[in-house]
Amino acid sequence: MRRYPFGDASAGQPPMPMPAQTPGLTRDQYGDFAKAKRFWFTYQTPNIASIAAAASTTNTIQFDNDSAFEWIKTTYTVDLTNHATGISAAGGATGTPTAQDAIVVPFVTLQIQDTGQGSYYSNAAIPVYQLAGGAPGLPYVLPAPQIIAPNASLQFNWTSYSTAGGGNETYNNLRLQLHGWKIMRGAGA
Repeated sequence: MRRYPFGDASAGQPPMPMPAQTPGLTRDQYGDFAKAKRFWFTYQTPNIASIAAAASTTNTIQFDNDSAFEWIKTTYTVDLTNHATGISAAGGATGTPTAQDAIVVPFVTLQIQDTGQGSYYSNAAIPVYQLAGGAPGLPYVLPAPQIIAPNASLQFNWTSYSTAGGGNETYNNLRLQLHGWKIMRGAGA
């Protein structure tokens, strides 16, 4: 099989030869890999100990060099300092959430940047519950898996807008989890 750098053969461009593929392995844009050498994995952002009303902070995930990551789902965890509105298991709003019947819906926006490529995953900061699921125990499932290159670095830019919601909350232990497949790389992978 021959591939063309842009378009097809009718575009008048010379074909580029495909590099030799290692027998028994699959190839994608990052090289050869064995589908049998993949396993479910979760990357988690470093903990944000506290983010006050109208405050901003940044943290980073450095992905492993030995594997690509196929990002499938996203969840978040957060605690409260003051009270906030939660979503109850019955579907209604609660004044003070408890472990049994509610989760915290933080008034926090998030923008994710791939610092190696300089690209963003959205054109603006988005409320975290829109990126990571807002219902109890339900993750946000990406419309299509995102492949994150080996040794990539994602930067997470967080901003609390809780004063805009009237709650004036401080959130503690805020984390985002990226769930997916870790795909091992290397010769004979």
